[in-house]
Amino acid sequence: MEIKRGGQRVGAGRKPIAEKKVPITVYVKGGKVLEFGSIEKTKEGIYDYLENAPNNEPTNELIDLTKPTNVVKPFEQPKSNYFINTEIKKEDIILSEFESFKVEILKTETIQEVEAVMKRVKGALMFAKQKINLEQIAKEHSKPFYND
Repeated sequence: MEIKRGGQRVGAGRKPIAEKKVPITVYVKGGKVLEFGSIEKTKEGIYDYLENAPNNEPTNELIDLTKPTNVVKPFEQPKSNYFINTEIKKEDIILSEFESFKVEILKTETIQEVEAVMKRVKGALMFAKQKINLEQIAKEHSKPFYND
Protein backbone atom coordinates (compact mmCIF):
# COMPACT_ATOMS: atom_id res chain seq x y z
CA MET A 1 0.00 0.00 0.00
CA GLU A 2 1.37 3.33 -1.10
CA ILE A 3 1.00 6.36 1.22
CA LYS A 4 0.25 9.59 -0.60
CA ARG A 5 1.77 12.70 0.90
CA GLY A 6 1.43 16.18 -0.61
CA GLY A 7 0.44 16.92 -4.14
CA GLN A 8 -2.99 17.55 -5.63
CA ARG A 9 -6.15 16.10 -4.12
CA VAL A 10 -9.34 15.50 -5.98
CA GLY A 11 -11.90 18.20 -5.09
CA ALA A 12 -9.36 20.39 -3.30
CA GLY A 13 -9.38 24.19 -3.68
CA ARG A 14 -12.03 26.89 -3.95
CA LYS A 15 -15.38 26.05 -5.45
CA PRO A 16 -16.77 28.31 -8.20
CA ILE A 17 -19.54 30.68 -7.04
CA ALA A 18 -22.28 31.94 -9.36
CA GLU A 19 -22.60 35.36 -7.67
CA LYS A 20 -19.70 36.71 -5.64
CA LYS A 21 -20.38 38.89 -2.64
CA VAL A 22 -18.94 42.40 -2.77
CA PRO A 23 -17.90 44.03 0.51
CA ILE A 24 -19.43 47.50 1.01
CA THR A 25 -18.78 49.62 4.06
CA VAL A 26 -21.85 51.55 5.18
CA TYR A 27 -21.65 54.06 8.02
CA VAL A 28 -25.04 54.44 9.71
CA LYS A 29 -25.94 56.99 12.36
CA GLY A 30 -26.66 55.49 15.80
CA GLY A 31 -30.24 56.77 15.74
CA LYS A 32 -30.98 54.81 12.56
CA VAL A 33 -29.70 51.59 14.13
CA LEU A 34 -31.95 52.18 17.14
CA GLU A 35 -34.95 52.60 14.81
CA PHE A 36 -34.40 49.07 13.46
CA GLY A 37 -33.65 47.63 16.89
CA SER A 38 -30.18 46.12 16.37
CA ILE A 39 -27.29 45.93 13.90
CA GLU A 40 -28.55 42.65 12.44
CA LYS A 41 -32.02 44.09 11.83
CA THR A 42 -30.42 47.18 10.24
CA LYS A 43 -28.48 44.90 7.84
CA GLU A 44 -31.71 43.12 6.94
CA GLY A 45 -33.39 46.48 6.27
CA ILE A 46 -30.53 47.48 3.95
CA TYR A 47 -30.73 44.15 2.11
CA ASP A 48 -34.51 44.56 1.68
CA TYR A 49 -34.02 48.08 0.35
CA LEU A 50 -31.36 46.96 -2.16
CA GLU A 51 -33.53 44.06 -3.38
CA ASN A 52 -36.67 46.19 -3.78
CA ALA A 53 -35.07 49.41 -5.10
CA PRO A 54 -35.45 50.23 -8.81
CA ASN A 55 -32.22 49.18 -10.54
CA ASN A 56 -31.45 52.10 -12.84
CA GLU A 57 -32.72 55.06 -10.81
CA PRO A 58 -30.28 56.82 -8.50
CA THR A 59 -31.70 57.78 -5.15
CA ASN A 60 -30.87 60.74 -2.96
CA GLU A 61 -30.99 58.65 0.20
CA LEU A 62 -27.65 56.88 -0.39
CA ILE A 63 -24.41 58.83 -0.53
CA ASP A 64 -21.32 57.40 -2.18
CA LEU A 65 -18.50 57.99 0.33
CA THR A 66 -15.81 56.82 -2.09
CA LYS A 67 -16.07 60.00 -4.20
CA PRO A 68 -13.92 62.95 -3.17
CA THR A 69 -15.75 65.74 -1.38
CA ASN A 70 -13.32 68.51 -2.26
CA VAL A 71 -12.16 69.93 -5.58
CA VAL A 72 -8.42 70.16 -6.19
CA LYS A 73 -7.55 73.47 -7.81
CA PRO A 74 -4.34 74.12 -9.74
CA PHE A 75 -1.60 75.95 -7.87
CA GLU A 76 -1.75 79.73 -8.19
CA GLN A 77 1.14 82.03 -7.54
CA PRO A 78 0.49 84.07 -4.37
CA LYS A 79 -0.23 87.75 -4.93
CA SER A 80 2.41 90.06 -3.53
CA ASN A 81 1.84 93.29 -1.66
CA TYR A 82 4.48 95.23 -3.54
CA PHE A 83 4.84 96.40 -7.13
CA ILE A 84 8.00 96.70 -9.17
CA ASN A 85 7.88 99.49 -11.69
CA THR A 86 9.58 98.35 -14.89
CA GLU A 87 8.96 101.50 -16.90
CA ILE A 88 12.07 103.28 -18.14
CA LYS A 89 12.53 106.77 -16.72
CA LYS A 90 13.65 109.42 -19.13
CA GLU A 91 16.70 111.16 -17.77
CA ASP A 92 16.95 114.91 -18.14
CA ILE A 93 20.69 114.69 -18.55
CA ILE A 94 22.14 113.09 -21.66
CA LEU A 95 25.57 111.45 -21.93
CA SER A 96 26.97 114.22 -24.11
CA GLU A 97 26.23 117.09 -21.70
CA PHE A 98 29.80 117.45 -20.44
CA GLU A 99 30.12 120.91 -21.99
CA SER A 100 26.81 122.17 -20.57
CA PHE A 101 27.85 121.08 -17.06
CA LYS A 102 31.21 122.75 -17.52
CA VAL A 103 29.53 126.05 -18.49
CA GLU A 104 27.09 125.72 -15.58
CA ILE A 105 29.95 125.18 -13.10
CA LEU A 106 31.84 128.21 -14.41
CA LYS A 107 28.71 130.41 -14.01
CA THR A 108 28.38 129.64 -10.29
CA GLU A 109 29.29 132.29 -7.71
CA THR A 110 28.93 130.44 -4.37
CA ILE A 111 30.01 127.11 -2.93
CA GLN A 112 26.37 126.03 -2.49
CA GLU A 113 25.70 126.53 -6.21
CA VAL A 114 28.79 124.49 -7.11
CA GLU A 115 27.70 121.70 -4.76
CA ALA A 116 24.19 121.67 -6.28
CA VAL A 117 25.61 121.32 -9.80
CA MET A 118 28.01 118.58 -8.68
CA LYS A 119 25.12 116.61 -7.14
CA ARG A 120 23.43 116.62 -10.53
CA VAL A 121 26.73 115.65 -12.19
CA LYS A 122 27.11 112.62 -9.90
CA GLY A 123 23.58 111.43 -10.80
CA ALA A 124 24.10 112.04 -14.52
CA LEU A 125 24.74 109.36 -17.13
CA MET A 126 28.34 110.10 -18.02
CA PHE A 127 31.61 108.32 -18.17
CA ALA A 128 33.65 108.30 -14.97
CA LYS A 129 36.49 110.15 -16.68
CA GLN A 130 34.14 113.04 -17.59
CA LYS A 131 32.79 113.21 -14.02
CA ILE A 132 36.34 113.37 -12.62
CA ASN A 133 37.21 116.16 -15.08
CA LEU A 134 34.12 118.15 -14.03
CA GLU A 135 35.06 117.66 -10.38
CA GLN A 136 38.55 119.06 -11.04
CA ILE A 137 37.04 122.04 -12.88
CA ALA A 138 34.67 122.66 -9.94
CA LYS A 139 37.57 122.54 -7.43
CA GLU A 140 39.64 125.01 -9.46
CA HIS A 141 36.65 127.31 -9.95
CA SER A 142 35.64 127.28 -6.25
CA LYS A 143 39.13 128.05 -4.80
CA PRO A 144 38.54 131.83 -4.61
CA PHE A 145 35.18 131.28 -2.79
CA TYR A 146 36.95 130.13 0.39
CA ASN A 147 38.08 132.82 2.86
CA ASP A 148 40.73 131.32 5.09
